This record gives sequence, structure tokens and C-alpha cells, in this order.
Amino acid sequence: MNEPHPRLNSARIVITGAAHRIGRAVALELASRGCALVLSYRKSQEACAKTAGDARAAGAPSVETLALDLCSEESIDRFARNALAVGSIDGVVHNASTFGSEPFGAITAQSAIEQFHSDALGPLLLSQALAESLRGAQARGTMQNGAGIVLFGDAHADSVPRRDYTAYLMAKSATHALVRQLAIELAPEVRVNGIAPGVVLWPESMPEAARAEYLARVPLRRAGTPEEAAKLAAFLLLDASYSTGQILKLDGGRNM
Repeated sequence: MNEPHPRLNSARIVITGAAHRIGRAVALELASRGCALVLSYRKSQEACAKTAGDARAAGAPSVETLALDLCSEESIDRFARNALAVGSIDGVVHNASTFGSEPFGAITAQSAIEQFHSDALGPLLLSQALAESLRGAQARGTMQNGAGIVLFGDAHADSVPRRDYTAYLMAKSATHALVRQLAIELAPEVRVNGIAPGVVLWPESMPEAARAEYLARVPLRRAGTPEEAAKLAAFLLLDASYSTGQILKLDGGRNM
């Protein structure tokens, strides 16, 4: 019989974009591991509050929800100050992202800059603001393997580019670069890894025929689930004691 995961009752983890989809699943997974949580939202305050309530029911000893706009340096600084005012931070899951397709020829500088801010520059600035607290996690005894950071990229950013997603995938390529840079900058006290999903949840606007065409090129012949992404995030954050600077594809083999 498999032993249950150990509960980390004192580890306190930031999850950005925790109101819906993968962020919500990560919150519930980490709650079941006994982590305290700081959940961010940009506009979905009510949905984030629902996630917080469900995380408490799943075992999180404490949960705070704070507004965060990764395109605003002022908002990032305020979020970090408010989170640290309550207690130390032992890990971060950078999940929040702006996802949208724009046909080539219609891309604007403003939309591309916002994409870069939400997916790369914002996570960099937030990690920097929390770095001192993260570096102290192992000494505090809250994270046995030292602090962890997990960033969500995209499997298509490194291979198999997708038409109409130029600005988005450029930003996600920067996310992947950030994984490696933070791994160097924050070593040895903080481990930094990334997850590059393929399709974990379908875009609502994607027709059934397009979904079937996509899956025909996926060896496992199905989309992933938010729960699978959440379990991998929890593993990298809490258990991957000798991994840093790595980006794991979660795409059913689509990249092959």
C-alpha cells in the first residue's frame, strides 16, 4: 500500500491565478498536503474566495486571498508586502497567465507587452520581492528540501509552434528562460522548476473538430487534467529535492 504524502503543516505557499482551472487544482492539492496558502486573483475575487474555502476544507491550516496584477509593479510590491506581513513565504507557484490568440498581422505592441508582463516580467519581480523569505525556508524548518518555485510555461513554446499564438508563445519562451535564470540566482537555498503543459483544459472557443485533430497527434490520445498538473506542481515544489532548472513537459507526448 502506498504511504500518504507527508503533511507540511507550516509551509506557506503563494499560488498566483488561483481562482480557476489549474491554479485552483494546485491550491486544493497543496491544501491536502497541509500547506498554508496565499492565493492571488486579478479580477475573480469571488471565485478565488470559493477556492480558498474549498482549500480550508481540504486541509489548509490558513488561506489568504490577495489581489495581484502582474502587469503592475506597484501591485506586485503591494502583494508581496501584504503576504509577508502575515508570515514567511516558503514557495511560489507562478500559474497566472494571460492566454489569448491573435492572428499575425493583428498583433499590437500593447497586447504583446501585457503578455510578457503577465508571464515573465511579473513572475520575475514577484520572485525577487519574495526571495529573502524563500531563502530562509530550510533554516526555518518549514521546507525540508529548501524553498521551491514552480513556473507554468507551455509545451509549444519550445517545440511545435501554433499559428495565431505568436505573442503568447514568445512570452512563455521567456518563462522557460526565467526558470533557468532563477535556478542559478536563487541556488542553493531555492529550487526552481517549470511545467510545460500541452492541452490540460481545452479553450472554450476551440471546436470539436480542432480538438480531435490535435489529439490525433498526441500519443496518449487525450487531454491532460488540472489535477495531473497540480500533482506534478506539488511534486516539484515539495519533493523534487535534487532537481532545479528543469522544465517538464506535460503534454501526453505531443512534443515527440
